[in-house]
Amino acid sequence: MSQITGRGPVDSPPGAQEPAKRDRPSVEVIAHRGYSGIAPENTLAAFEEAISWNVDGLEWDVRVSADSVPVVIHDETVDRTTDGSGLVGGMTFDELRRLDAGSWFAPEFRGERIPSLDEALAAAAGRVPQIYPEIKGIRGEADIPRILEPIDAHAFADACIIISLDWDILRWVRRSNPQIMIGFIVERRSRYHDALREAADDGRAILACDYTILLKEPRLVEEARVQGITLGVWTVNNVEDAERLIELGVTRLTTNEVARLLQHLGHGHAGRGPGP
Repeated sequence: MSQITGRGPVDSPPGAQEPAKRDRPSVEVIAHRGYSGIAPENTLAAFEEAISWNVDGLEWDVRVSADSVPVVIHDETVDRTTDGSGLVGGMTFDELRRLDAGSWFAPEFRGERIPSLDEALAAAAGRVPQIYPEIKGIRGEADIPRILEPIDAHAFADACIIISLDWDILRWVRRSNPQIMIGFIVERRSRYHDALREAADDGRAILACDYTILLKEPRLVEEARVQGITLGVWTVNNVEDAERLIELGVTRLTTNEVARLLQHLGHGHAGRGPGP
């Protein structure tokens, strides 16, 4: 993990009360949909770019095709990130694979395909310390084993936190696997305390928050700390915001700008030259 040192205190938002300062924690930098700042999101190219920077974690999105294959794509439809059109869940895996998932981002990525979950796991296995699959589009609880089985097969069961905005999905995951870590995504302030209770009751869970919620109300970080709940945040692309969050005690930062945060934190880089 990346260790940040040597910076002074940062200001709180007006009227906000910060928790007492403690020693700086180790910080985990997580690539949002891979290194989506320089490669098409949720593709093997984006994962390879992130891995080349020795990223601490990979986050990607999971949906299920019409023929029950878990695939890595964010949107409910393929329209935004491929040259096709239609619902992901209405297309077979072979139909999804025929789509170009790279040209929309830049011509040099022409021919990138929508990966299966198995392919994403194979690319990350032995190369990334932690993965964060976000389950987005499934048809019901019966799809959960189809997602968990390849995670186990690639030896990620102990290095995986399954996250979701849909907390029913997380309950299904927990029924299927009592040990795997889960993460309750919090996209608005009104859900924060419900998520905190859910995570505390579960005992093997974190919160994954929109970072602006915590910057606006820093005391929420202390509330999680008191209950022993780890906080992750998304999507932090600005080093000043990262600094403030780290000062508050947030240890998991999801970003599109992998190189920017890793270089700021003094993290080593494995080999593709300077980032943006």
